[in-house]
Order: sequence, then C-alpha cells, then structure tokens
Amino acid sequence: WRALRNRAKVDNNYKKTIAATNMNKEAKGDWGAYSHGQLVNTTIYNVRRERRNELCAEGLRLMDVRRWCALDQMITTPYIIEGIKYWGTVYSDPESPMSIKNAEGEFYVPVVDPDSDDANMSARAGGDYVRPYQIRKANNLVWDGYTFTRAHYLSPIGHNVFVYASPDKDVANSYVYQNPGWPTEANQGAKNID
Repeated sequence: WRALRNRAKVDNNYKKTIAATNMNKEAKGDWGAYSHGQLVNTTIYNVRRERRNELCAEGLRLMDVRRWCALDQMITTPYIIEGIKYWGTVYSDPESPMSIKNAEGEFYVPVVDPDSDDANMSARAGGDYVRPYQIRKANNLVWDGYTFTRAHYLSPIGHNVFVYASPDKDVANSYVYQNPGWPTEANQGAKNID
C-alpha cells in the first residue's frame, strides 16, 4: 500500500487516511463499504477503495462486490441507473447554443411518455438526471430499477448441464445440483433464498 502511495506522490502514511475515513459518508456512494448489509471497518474499506481505484475499468468490480457480499442493499431498495444531468441544464434549454439539436439544427424536443413508442426521455420526476431505463415502460424488466436476491451471488448452472449429466436425459435424474435459488428449467429467474 505504501508503494502505491509513493508512486502517486502522496503521503505514504496510510493510517492518516484510515483515521479520516467517515464510513457514513462513504456508504452513500460505494457498495464496497458493506458486507452482508453492514458497514465494514475503515481499514477494510480503504483497501477496497484502493482496489477500486487501481483496477478502474478492468471489469473486476462486479466480481469484487459479489465476493464481499456487498449487494444486499439492492434486496430492499432497487437500484435505478441514472445518466447525464439533463433537466435544468443548458442541454434542455431551447435557447442555449449547447442545447441538443437534431440533424436539421432544430431543438430536439424530448418526448416524455413512457407508454409511447416515440418516447425519448425519462420524466423529470425522477430528478434532473436522465434515467435511461425509465424512458419506455413496455417490455422493460428494470423499469422500477435493478433488484437483487442472494441467489445472484452465484451464477446459475445452464440447463444443458442437467440434461447431459443425467443417465436418461431427464433433468429430474441429473447428477448435478443447481446453485441455491436457481431453477433447473431454462429461461427462469432466481428466487429469493432468504
């Protein structure tokens, strides 16, 4: 840890950072602050934060938060994806040179109607940020946000594995067991295992 801090040319006394960490503030924006729905201690959190920073954009974050059992917050509160801040900005102002324009150079009028096929913008009721999964409601499994069950900590075993691991190709007689919460039938979602 000292080597990383020396390379970044910051004070290599990591204990100062640990002492200054306020877990209540950190928990507001980082799932890595939790394990099994409880805040972790400041030392563990700082190691996790350092890992997040060092491995940014390397595709390891989901694996980490699963391993730490840090996604339990999504069991009770769905996670809603937000995009850019649009409402109340220069992008949404038709008079602004920064407003979003169509190919003809005219102001691109947002269509806020989740039941319309022409909808192109989420409602402002969700806040000033665009919510890309709350633009159209039809066939939208995550309209109310992403949810989580503890079964999602493990991936399902594919249906074909059960078929080929059975002496008579009957899933019920398979020698393989499915991970908890997942059905052996294809195209089915996880069940709550709490």
